[in-house]
Amino acid sequence: MSLVAVYVPAYFCVTNTERTKYDAHKLYSDNFNTVFLGKTSLLSSAELQSTATATATLAQESNYTL
Repeated sequence: MSLVAVYVPAYFCVTNTERTKYDAHKLYSDNFNTVFLGKTSLLSSAELQSTATATATLAQESNYTL
C-alpha cells in the first residue's frame, strides 16, 4: 500500500508534465508558423524547405527557446 501511495501520484505528475511540454512546444510552433511563415528560410535547399521539414526543425529549436 505504501508503494501505491507514492507511485500513483508520481505517474499522474509525469503524465501531466509531459503533456504540458508537448502543448507548449505545439503552441510555440503554431505561433511561429503563424507569424513568420514564408519570412524565414531554415535550410538552403528548396526541397528541404517543405512544411514538414521546417516544422520538425522548429520543434527541435522550440525546446531550447522554451
